[in-house]
Amino acid sequence: MTELSTKRRNILLVSIIVVVLIASTIGAVIIYNQFTTTRINLRLSTNQTDVLQGSSVKIPIKISLTGNPENVELTSVVNSSKINCYIDPANGSSSFNSTLAVNVDDSAQGGNYSVTLKTSSPTITANASCIIMV
Repeated sequence: MTELSTKRRNILLVSIIVVVLIASTIGAVIIYNQFTTTRINLRLSTNQTDVLQGSSVKIPIKISLTGNPENVELTSVVNSSKINCYIDPANGSSSFNSTLAVNVDDSAQGGNYSVTLKTSSPTITANASCIIMV
């Protein structure tokens, strides 16, 4: 009787150890994946701004990378040929700050224009938008 009780206790103990080892292995894989997966956060300091015709505005940008650093390139897309955007600096390989300069031509029609900022790297992309009110 004691021998059967001891066997059951040993089987229970080995089962608990196996479950703990499996759970810790899964946890370690999840934590390792969080550190090796690159994530990007792209933020403009404002989501809308006023610009007079013939004027320009500078909008601060913050790019935050977590995980493995990668070379990230910024580009802008605007829905008007009368509005030109310049990004400085336009790329980086870790978290960095940049500036979006928006120049509005004298002949731009009044209204709202969308400027979309895009980041891209070999493995990740992100977008942020801003409304330019002329």
